[in-house]
Amino acid sequence: MPVGLQPDGAMELPDPGTGAWYDLGPRPGEPGPAVLIGHVDSVAGPDVFFGLSTLGDGDVVHIDDATGVRRAFVVTGVETVRKDDLPYERIWAEVEEPVLRLITCGGSYERDNGGYQENVVVYAVMQGETPAG
Repeated sequence: MPVGLQPDGAMELPDPGTGAWYDLGPRPGEPGPAVLIGHVDSVAGPDVFFGLSTLGDGDVVHIDDATGVRRAFVVTGVETVRKDDLPYERIWAEVEEPVLRLITCGGSYERDNGGYQENVVVYAVMQGETPAG
């Protein structure tokens, strides 16, 4: 599911149960940082990026696209940052190789302060591609 920006400049969020690709940037496998976002949980329980914070250096993430191509990305780093301190310069760094950024909520959930106070950001580089399935 593609997402863009809300009128206030914040990224649109996908519906619970789905992940989303930030369509103002490259698609996974194209040169530059492809950004995918998803919820860590919802009122129904764990959501699509529930285990994101457990990834570590060297783990492999597979992205299947609508054309039947599976791309493998190797995790090079994971960080948890306050929502107000999202590292835009690292997420959207100008790079020529295909890289992947996965983002979800993390840290403590504080209902009185609007929910999760942090984001988990996973950084990965493309390793290769094969037919999906």
